[in-house]
Amino acid sequence: MKIFITGATGFVGNALVRKIRSKNWEILCIARNIKKTQPNKNIQFISFDIYSKKLNLFKKYGVPDILIHLAWPGLPNYQENFHIKKNLPNEKKFLFNAIESGVKQIIVSGTCFEYGNQEGCLNEDSKTIPNTKYAIAKNLLRKELIKKQKKKYFNLQWIRLFYVFGSNQNPKSLFPSLKQAINKKKKNFNIAKGRICRDFIPVEDVAKYIIHLCLNPNLNGVINCCSGRPLTIRSFVKQYVEKRKSKLKIKIGKFQKPNFEPKSFWGSTSKMLSLSFKLKNKLF
Repeated sequence: MKIFITGATGFVGNALVRKIRSKNWEILCIARNIKKTQPNKNIQFISFDIYSKKLNLFKKYGVPDILIHLAWPGLPNYQENFHIKKNLPNEKKFLFNAIESGVKQIIVSGTCFEYGNQEGCLNEDSKTIPNTKYAIAKNLLRKELIKKQKKKYFNLQWIRLFYVFGSNQNPKSLFPSLKQAINKKKKNFNIAKGRICRDFIPVEDVAKYIIHLCLNPNLNGVINCCSGRPLTIRSFVKQYVEKRKSKLKIKIGKFQKPNFEPKSFWGSTSKMLSLSFKLKNKLF
């Protein structure tokens, strides 16, 4: 099986490459910067701008059986207009080119922010009410791909990511900041006030999800990528502090919850787990 992965050196892409290298598949990993990559016998890394107007990825490297599209520039600046004005048309052009070139199975990373400010357990049939420029662009891209399916056959697996955490994450995110505070033996760690619940999922489990989708093309449409377990931010931090046997004290109330996020929401895993796929029960 021949697979192309875009965004292969990013947060999720890096974890996927670590997991997928054990498979006996032909893997082409695409990124703008491949200096720190470690290819093996099954994996080739190339430096390529998928938004290039001069170069065609599929004419140059052939047509894969599966395209795993994780690339999306400009994060975590969720409210910038370039997501709609620049990224969206470029994404549409790249993916439409893949479809016209003959790619039959496409896995695209979506976001739980497509659900907007809705509370509680959200399933794939929940209405999308995106309220960030990033989520609006993602949601519009998904709709364009669905329209395209009516004109040309391809299998779309839109994997909607929730609160992914783990190695190689943006250092300003919650988990890396927490790790750094423990490693530097700081006394306190500040979190937002209120009983804020999120659906945290280790990046290694996301990689397993994606591989699961590669092997199950009939599991298609929108698929939540989450743990299915609501957890307060305080509990998440506390569990990791206890695992590390740290004396770090949790201080509540310094930060405000972003206004584009609901107070308490999590995802349903029933669709992803419908094919007897199992995830580990522990976060850490």
